[in-house]
Amino acid sequence: MANLTESAVWEDGVYQLEKTDKAMAGADGVLNTPLRQLANRTAYLKEKTEELTEEVEGFGEVSPETILAAGVVAGHALMKANQERLARELRDGILTQRGRVLIKNRGVVSGCVVSKSSTAARNLSVASGVIFYGARLIPVEGQENVAVVPSNTGGESVVCWAYLQQDDGVFVLKCTQPGQDAPDDSMTLYKISIPAGNTAESDSSLASVTLTDVRRVESGWPKYMSSASYAQIAFETAFSDDDYEVQLDVVGYDGGGFQQGMIYVGERASNGFKIYTNGTVDAMDVRWKVTRRSI
Repeated sequence: MANLTESAVWEDGVYQLEKTDKAMAGADGVLNTPLRQLANRTAYLKEKTEELTEEVEGFGEVSPETILAAGVVAGHALMKANQERLARELRDGILTQRGRVLIKNRGVVSGCVVSKSSTAARNLSVASGVIFYGARLIPVEGQENVAVVPSNTGGESVVCWAYLQQDDGVFVLKCTQPGQDAPDDSMTLYKISIPAGNTAESDSSLASVTLTDVRRVESGWPKYMSSASYAQIAFETAFSDDDYEVQLDVVGYDGGGFQQGMIYVGERASNGFKIYTNGTVDAMDVRWKVTRRSI
């Protein structure tokens, strides 16, 4: 049975084990991290105490003046150690950022074209089609006059989104309110641009409203896809360049394990990167961690 390797360095903090940490022993295991930090602090204090003892013994008989001198020596030692620590952190410090992201893998195989209604005020219709959602193919029935485009009484143009969402097991066309994103459990089909002052009274037929097709169309799914699903990761604090390490941990997904495919990092930049997946699973829940070993 091996002992922890101790280093006489002052640790700024002692790591708190989290519920999400994987129980791992060994020299670099998370279970030994707080113990190693405490051992390092103890070794550091022991080293400084021995240095102080040697200096105090050199004064001979302990007197108030000797005690005062010992205090000065100890203060100097601590100040020097702190300066060395700060310099070491600036030179060899490890900067870490982490987060969690949901990668949606949804799209249209055929159909599902959204159009403006010619029979109902400010309504949208969707043509029948087939989508892939939740790692499976799902037929969508055509729907007339099912989503209402909101009015815009403000002085600037606004954007909302037309999307499909399940209601009682059936995918239904819906529309968000201005400035809102589509729900996580939905699939966005079109961007809707509504000009200023556009209301049911001024534009009941949506003549001035613009529908922009943003569907992800993959006619060969699941046999082949022209593009991989991805999530854009943005750092809270940008680095000076893209020289960093990325760790990915897949927490969960919709579909089978054999459908995962590859998950990989692309388009690295100093302020972020993309996580790609080329499998057919949906709603892939990924934890990411970025480590940089110098500033």
